[in-house]
Amino acid sequence: MRQSIFITLLLSCFTPCLSFAQNTSTFVDLGLVRGEYRQITQTFYWKNNLNRAVSFVLDSPDTALRYDSRLQQVDKGATATIQVEMRLPQKFGYYVYTLDLLDTARFKVHTFQLGAQVLAAPQDVFGTYDETHWPFKSKHKVYNLGIGRVGDTLRKTFDVYNFGGQTFHFTPINASDTLFFNFKPTKIEHHHFGKMSISYVPTDTANYGYSKVVVPLLVKGEVESYFPVQYTVLPKEDSSGTAGPRIELDKNSYDFREVQSGKVVSALFQITNSGDEQLNILKVQSNCECLSYQLPQYDVDPNQTVELVVFFDTTNRRGFEKKTLALFSNDVMHSTQVIDFQISVR
Repeated sequence: MRQSIFITLLLSCFTPCLSFAQNTSTFVDLGLVRGEYRQITQTFYWKNNLNRAVSFVLDSPDTALRYDSRLQQVDKGATATIQVEMRLPQKFGYYVYTLDLLDTARFKVHTFQLGAQVLAAPQDVFGTYDETHWPFKSKHKVYNLGIGRVGDTLRKTFDVYNFGGQTFHFTPINASDTLFFNFKPTKIEHHHFGKMSISYVPTDTANYGYSKVVVPLLVKGEVESYFPVQYTVLPKEDSSGTAGPRIELDKNSYDFREVQSGKVVSALFQITNSGDEQLNILKVQSNCECLSYQLPQYDVDPNQTVELVVFFDTTNRRGFEKKTLALFSNDVMHSTQVIDFQISVR
């Protein structure tokens, strides 16, 4: 009898105490944090939804957090303001910190989980990831897949940061019959990084040389974004190495030396087909609008020579410059010939 009375009294004593220990939790996404900051200060709020006033202290197992550890009181239905200083790690990564509200009996009243994507100082996202291709930020203005031959697969992976305000779920996307997008992870949350892989498989009908395309990215049948993609395609390589057209240039570079700004200067090149089949100049491409050219014919018979004239317009240009002009042909042994130019404009 005495034991049963003692147990009843013990339970009645702990019942009001347990009513304080209705531990709830809140996840606070702090987003992307610049690593060059040694610390940041965050303010958030907790509303007392318990049936009485609560006295509490803040506590955390994470030494990176600093806060007011004095006893605080919040009335029933009132809101407490909580301010925390966070010392940032100097290592890139995603971090989650825990902050508990403990009542006077050291029961957890509420738990805050603070998540932050921290960039180390040399990887400042606002300086590096400054190109916007919705819903991503990227450090690439154009997604360059490099150089490959017909039949190859040009593939590169790029880091992207989701700032679109929501979580995106991606499946493999076929932008065309030859251009493909993949994402890892397939679920990229707001304020989180992911990896975007772009693959291009040039076919026999592909345009040789440098190409830049703007690809609409479709998600669930709707255009979500546009991505600028560039690549350079070369013809298939000839394994025999014997017959066929052969392109030869009398020189692969030219120095215009010192030129007064505003003048247009020119250089003459000879293109010879030393092979036993017709040579086709498929494309002539420059990396600067200041370079132009004249080529009277693009089909060169065996042992025939044609003249290529290249012009350099120095209007609105100053100083020392280097430019290139690329010739793409059906010579599978040397499908790309690059001519280098240099000039000093005064």
